[in-house]
Amino acid sequence: MASSEEELKSLQRDIRKAGVDDPVENTRRNSERLNALVTHARTHSTYFAELYRGLPDEVQSVAELPVTNKAELMASFDDWVTDPRITRGTVEQFLADSDAAGSKFLGEYLLTVSSGTTGTPGYFVTDRFAMQVARALGVRERRPSMIEIARIVKRGRRIAVISTDTGHRMARALLRWQQAEAGGGQQARLFPVDSPLDDLVDQLNDYDPAVLTGYASAVALLAGEQVTGRLRISPVVVRPVAEGMSEAMTRLVSQAWRAPVINTYGANECLSIARECAAGRMHLNSDWVILEPVDRNGAPTPPGEPSHSSVLTTLFRRVQPIVRYELGDSITMDIAPCKCGNRLPAFTVTGRMADFLEFSGPQGTVRIPPLLITSAVDAVAPRAQYQIVVESPDRVALRLRVPTGDDRDAAADAAVGRLRELLTDRGLHSVAVVDTGEAPRRSTGGKFLRVVR
Repeated sequence: MASSEEELKSLQRDIRKAGVDDPVENTRRNSERLNALVTHARTHSTYFAELYRGLPDEVQSVAELPVTNKAELMASFDDWVTDPRITRGTVEQFLADSDAAGSKFLGEYLLTVSSGTTGTPGYFVTDRFAMQVARALGVRERRPSMIEIARIVKRGRRIAVISTDTGHRMARALLRWQQAEAGGGQQARLFPVDSPLDDLVDQLNDYDPAVLTGYASAVALLAGEQVTGRLRISPVVVRPVAEGMSEAMTRLVSQAWRAPVINTYGANECLSIARECAAGRMHLNSDWVILEPVDRNGAPTPPGEPSHSSVLTTLFRRVQPIVRYELGDSITMDIAPCKCGNRLPAFTVTGRMADFLEFSGPQGTVRIPPLLITSAVDAVAPRAQYQIVVESPDRVALRLRVPTGDDRDAAADAAVGRLRELLTDRGLHSVAVVDTGEAPRRSTGGKFLRVVR
């Protein structure tokens, strides 16, 4: 059996080859991997065995398979997974311990929780092979120059990660996992994304990171602080993650630090979907990932047109198969080949664009990332389903529903109080936060969006 490093090198060689192979060879490789995944899923997952009943042994196209979604899969969690040791009960017991984030679930798996921006939080179990493929796909990333590497080393290899500092969200859990794997050799520090901005700026000024990474919206907010001169750091590399970035946000980040911005696109369901090139386009890791743009009726969306949603198949996940899974992001596939020369499919993402929420402050407009808002409510009402409605720059409304038996009024009071505290910390004393007494409403797309403008 090949060692972990031998396996990694083999995967990297294959990934490099896929980047230069002709489309016919890549289609063949993709088809083989899809059928291997489907066979594995229908053999080891009760859910997929039933879902694929009546389908041929070999599929010619991913479009032959039915679409799945997070709500359905979470409702059938024990039948979805392919390792019988994994149950919703064992998962929730592990997740109850925030300090266990990033440690190996059942001695081998990375366990993370999605934010539930669509109303249904997800539990995601990532196996060792999936971690290896995601790591190997890093060969497609822009590599630091020798000068940049020297500067990073000179700065003590310090990495600042802007993320949530509680629970089992991906950024925190993955950082802890990587630190454990590195045996303490990784000099990374997590800075809570919900810290008051002035405190976060002071802490980063003291730490002076060589690499800055974290939620894209938070990184862009810090770029604004750098431009004003309040933040005074000089990262060698900036790596926004977890959210899409508009061209304006990317320009702001680049101008603030005059450093390479390495933007990636991933999710709990697939650690490495795509990477951004120098031309600002995302390039799909199409040898290991299938991403289908679809309209409201689930039909394919032509290149050049924004999709209503997207359907994801992760060809390297085994313990918790992701096959034709409704990801929900709106994407636009490019019509022409990318001018950067990369032959992998190019596209842009708009569905998870980290637009700021704008409020009226005494000195003018104050911008806050949506993630700060949802993190604030999650901290005090973790069991609630809620919706934050920004009705105007001066008013925020809360819609909230709690599980049967929970005290709705107590959860709502806690959420309203935390939101008021967050806004007050940013000088927004006159912004009203009110509990509507209503339950969250579905969007026109049928989702429960957690932040509504």
